[in-house]
Amino acid sequence: MSTLADLTGFRFYDFFQQICAIPRESGNEKGISDYLVRFAAERGLVCRQDKALNIVIKKNASPGYAGEPPLILQAHMDMVCEKTADCKHDFLHDPISPREEDGYITADRTTLGADNAVGMSYILAILDDAKIPHPPIEAVITTNEEVGMKGMSALDASDLEGTRMINLDADEEGKLFTSCAGGTRIFVELPVTYVPASADRSPYTLRIQGLAGGHSGIDINRNRANAIVLLARAIDLLGKKTELPVGDLFCGGKMNVIPHDASALLWLKEADAEKMILETARINEIFSAEYRMSEPGLSLTLQKSSPGGGQVLSIQTLRHLLAAIFLLPNGVLGFSQYMKDVLDVSCNLGALEMKGERAVLSLFLRSNTNSKMDDILSRIQYFGETLGAAINVPSSYPAWEFRKDSALRELCTKAYLKLTGKAPEAASIHGGLECALMTLKKPDLDMVSFGPTILEAHTSNERVEIASFINTWNLLVTTLENKEK
Repeated sequence: MSTLADLTGFRFYDFFQQICAIPRESGNEKGISDYLVRFAAERGLVCRQDKALNIVIKKNASPGYAGEPPLILQAHMDMVCEKTADCKHDFLHDPISPREEDGYITADRTTLGADNAVGMSYILAILDDAKIPHPPIEAVITTNEEVGMKGMSALDASDLEGTRMINLDADEEGKLFTSCAGGTRIFVELPVTYVPASADRSPYTLRIQGLAGGHSGIDINRNRANAIVLLARAIDLLGKKTELPVGDLFCGGKMNVIPHDASALLWLKEADAEKMILETARINEIFSAEYRMSEPGLSLTLQKSSPGGGQVLSIQTLRHLLAAIFLLPNGVLGFSQYMKDVLDVSCNLGALEMKGERAVLSLFLRSNTNSKMDDILSRIQYFGETLGAAINVPSSYPAWEFRKDSALRELCTKAYLKLTGKAPEAASIHGGLECALMTLKKPDLDMVSFGPTILEAHTSNERVEIASFINTWNLLVTTLENKEK
């Protein structure tokens, strides 16, 4: 089993630690972007920082490689910031402190940010090293990848001369990713009306927690429960036992993360409270049996909250809200007809927030087939019209389609064979990669994506395998050493 000691002497791990020390949640990338500018200046490298804080750094070819076609190395600088309910970490100010656990690097109850600190660390190590043979390098490190790939969308690629690109945002060693799903961010906004809570009722918090959560593309097919859906089911089941005024529902997660925690405020008569607590325990047993294998930590509870006046959702609002949660597409929607067990279409209901006179449900729709993504979006829009909901689509990106002939894929395969004695698997990822948007800017760009094994990205259990961290570095270096011509 590899340990942190095995990373001693690897420059990429030094950079990984420096990156982890800089807060870089999506939308808060000024610090990490400026760090990259300083890095380039200290080494005399040409650097461009644009208005979106994207960074482009160029490095000339090493001796003997000037005739090779330029290569783009690409990663993103932002990270998804998730933490456990008991964690006090402040993502705006506190550094992430990597630690070792059973052959992996992880963090303390927060996302590690290996997605995509590993990619950045590899790129900086290549730019920093004068001994590694390589063709002309153009490093492209973008912002806001985790929120609709806004950085890549804003990137001006007109000064990029690269004809090939290695994206370093994949998370499974041994695979060369050659296509990815497109994605659409969707907000469903329902009108909300309230009525006063009865004076003879007291507030109780209904909460579902302890779920695994996970990446809405990579983990969507692992039978993980959605906290918002289970909360709605619990409210529906409890409402069959007694009149159930419901205050605000809340799951303030991210649309590209399977929600692991959700809660609602119920207003109960004291005479009904004990019966409802027992009924909640019964429903908890039902849910736990349904998700015995995938959700061992699942917990549904009903506990008394602080007393005081309040308001509850009107009956029509509650019915419309439950209808939206139950009927909007969520989970796996279809598999590829070309590749066995490969997802083709999915949708994740990632967040639910009450914002004054509207409830906002956030969905992330993915598909490796653009026409199918358009079809599901049309269905959501028809659903919105039926309930009087507004459907907003702030951003969308296309699928990156498989390229039959790829000289870069052959180079990477040759490097992997040299290192391991076996061929890597050519694969498609259901998550989004910035390769998809780069195809709009440079349609003829030859691209592959690879990376070390990262488990449970976008969750507080995120971790990167140490041995894989090293192996993928060796794959990158060996690929750079191989000549296309």
